[in-house]
Amino acid sequence: MAALPPAVAKLLKPYSPAVRALAAEARALVLATLPAAQEQVDPADHLLAYGDGLKMKDVVCVIMPLTVGVNLLLANGTALPAMCA
Repeated sequence: MAALPPAVAKLLKPYSPAVRALAAEARALVLATLPAAQEQVDPADHLLAYGDGLKMKDVVCVIMPLTVGVNLLLANGTALPAMCA
């Protein structure tokens, strides 16, 4: 697995190795599926956001690490096929 950008690694550091690995795998999947997505690290909300831009309305999905797992949240899920082209 490739090294994570410093900001992403810092966000994930407090979590267990298993959660960090799962979050890194989810991140790799999101970036492979949406290669043009802009990644935003949000330390205040403990999440990684991905979208077409840097505004909340541009967010396509969010990776949220938790104590025992990772949530992958999808915004406007019905629009994903068009965005993944």
